[in-house]
Amino acid sequence: MLCYYCMREKGDKDVCPFCGAQGVPASEAHHLQPGTEIGGRYTVGRVLGEGGFGITYIGKRNRLDKIVAIKEYFPHGYCNRNTTYDCSVSVTTGSMKDFFEQGRARFLREAKTLAKFQNDAGIVDVIDFIEENNTAYIVMEYLDGITMRDYLKEHGVFDPVQVIHMLMPMMQALEKVHAAGVIHRDISPDNIMMLKNGTVKLMDFGAARDFDGDNRSMSVMLKQGYAPEEQYRRNGKQGPWTDVYGICATIYRLITGTVPEESLDRIRQDNLRKPSSFGIAISPALEQALLYGMAVYKDNRCPDMGTLIALFERALNGENLTVYADDAVTDPRPVDPNATVFAEQTVSQQRYQPQGYGQQPPYTAPPQSPQPQPWNEYVPPAPKKRSNGAVIAIICAIAVLLIAGGIITAVALINRDDSSSGHSSSYSSSDATEEETKAEPTEETITMPNLIGMTKDKAIETLADYNLTEIEFKETESNAQSPGKVFSQSPKKDTEVTQSTKITLFIAKAMPTEKPTEKPTEKPTEKTDNNGGSSGGTVYYCTADTYVSMRTSASTGGTEIRKVWKGQSMKFISSSSGWYYVESGGVKGYVSSTYVSSNASSVPSGTASIYVDSDVDDLKLRSSASENASIVAKIPPGETITFLGSVADNGGVNGDGYHVQWAYVRYGNQTGYVYDYYVHD
Repeated sequence: MLCYYCMREKGDKDVCPFCGAQGVPASEAHHLQPGTEIGGRYTVGRVLGEGGFGITYIGKRNRLDKIVAIKEYFPHGYCNRNTTYDCSVSVTTGSMKDFFEQGRARFLREAKTLAKFQNDAGIVDVIDFIEENNTAYIVMEYLDGITMRDYLKEHGVFDPVQVIHMLMPMMQALEKVHAAGVIHRDISPDNIMMLKNGTVKLMDFGAARDFDGDNRSMSVMLKQGYAPEEQYRRNGKQGPWTDVYGICATIYRLITGTVPEESLDRIRQDNLRKPSSFGIAISPALEQALLYGMAVYKDNRCPDMGTLIALFERALNGENLTVYADDAVTDPRPVDPNATVFAEQTVSQQRYQPQGYGQQPPYTAPPQSPQPQPWNEYVPPAPKKRSNGAVIAIICAIAVLLIAGGIITAVALINRDDSSSGHSSSYSSSDATEEETKAEPTEETITMPNLIGMTKDKAIETLADYNLTEIEFKETESNAQSPGKVFSQSPKKDTEVTQSTKITLFIAKAMPTEKPTEKPTEKPTEKTDNNGGSSGGTVYYCTADTYVSMRTSASTGGTEIRKVWKGQSMKFISSSSGWYYVESGGVKGYVSSTYVSSNASSVPSGTASIYVDSDVDDLKLRSSASENASIVAKIPPGETITFLGSVADNGGVNGDGYHVQWAYVRYGNQTGYVYDYYVHD
């Protein structure tokens, strides 16, 4: 038997002897179910990650017994799927079909391009690509390590020289990828994996895009703090210089521990701090090369990866640098390569020679370049702390500025409305003071995890992994999850949040089990059937023409958690104001007493029409109540079908807490089983 967590054979053991996992990983309705085969040669396991363009699974090459990673093209918002019925992806609307198909073709084209660089150090290997399920898949090497982002959280910042050496193979590989006409567009610590041997590899080319040097529209794909200004504009001219910004912003984060100020915020007023201002030991030349790669506008920026590599190598060798944007021009005006200029200026005709650079002392390179060390052994040095003398000098300088600026200005700044904190607008009034337009440090955006079904302690632990600590818990009665577990969350999963975002989690409390407050008017019967209440209790039957909704509360506003179909039995627990609190098929909830009777003969005879949801894909009519049963027919949305009165408990629970059952129905002249979640009266 295969363990779908680590994809190793665990035999008949419940707990995997390799990874310690137990059972089958939980998955969303749109995820491929663990055990699904792709291309007839790969088996899919648990989900490793999910982004805007796709889902990545751990997988296994069956015959070779090789663990791999499988990336599925799945652009959120443009397609959907419910693997309960079918693995095929369907486009959300007809108008999105062209975008989906063009994206799928580009996904495969770029995969084939990346496959040419297999075994290149610094980039994840592409092994295979497959078209199936109306989408596409890229099979890549499975990387066993930790992302640079997670390493940073656990061990702190890197030494500047160390990180340049570590990332050099990746930059050299990117130079080749750029030469093939592809840019990554999503370089950040999240997408760089540090392997246990100390080497690093760039992964997740889901946002990658080919470029041809023209001004055609490119989709707006970015990660705040790591994306240059041209990525914020659909017609922004993107190229190798775009990835140069991403890699330099990543290095900046790794050596300072701070996410760089967003490029859009830097357009109006550039407040990006130099790494040396954090007390970091970095040579002037290395710092200058790094900032050259982070210039706001592309015409001010290091133009390509080859140039950046050469500058880094010269800086590491102890050379002083004079950086030029265009060696062909003769205008000698000195300009800071990290300064912001407005778009209408002819920046391509400016020569860059940093002011005051010649007065900086030469830097002596270390006698021997450090080699990467294993991530689980290497602990980089912490940034140098300012001396007491330096701190006193800073405090004195601030005091002088406050006196010179006047007490009124100081009071105004202190009493500034807290709501004004955060990024300053790029369109701030030109007469605003420097203090008022200064942007606050950029907070890193985080994708909100799915916490539904977790215990309170597990949810806290999971959020802590994402540095999310502003948590509020609310306990309320609910049958959507077992008592003590999260049944709802705000913000929802996959929402972009920051570390200061307040997270609200709703914890399920046990529903009341008090004795009946109303005496049933009809004599109860001890009879039960295979689909409803337990024997030995008061048994009632659904007397509706089709079904009665079982809800989370005694109100029509309560969430439907199950349909109790005509003739289906339920165990009476209590009653309240026209509602019965009952149990059916192991699920407890409230049903309207209008459609409940203890007299089985009260159930109406005959059949009734029901309808397939109008917003669902074709509903699968199966030959038996099993996901593995053959498909008899596909029922289009909105179609009329006939409920025949036989229901089998499926035991599954949807993400919104609905307990799914199989319903026996007729469509045309064919009969079969469908999930009752997708049909209504």
